[in-house]
Amino acid sequence: MDWLRNLGMIVLTGVTIIVGIVTLGWGLWDVGNGLWGSNKEFRKVIIGIAIGAVGAIILGWGAPACLEFFKNAGQQIPLR
Repeated sequence: MDWLRNLGMIVLTGVTIIVGIVTLGWGLWDVGNGLWGSNKEFRKVIIGIAIGAVGAIILGWGAPACLEFFKNAGQQIPLR
């Protein structure tokens, strides 16, 4: 069962890296489109900054911290 836990951690690490990079890139893309367009769309810039921040947090946080967060949050749910 230890190999299964290690495999799950490797997969979760890959997923957090991919999701972090994609959301960070998406945020930067939105900021770029909002600032360098013919008309400045500041709403798009703010949304891009928020999406990029979420991506950076996911990327910096990593798989072990995500797993621990959801494990602790799941234990705090009252069943009855």
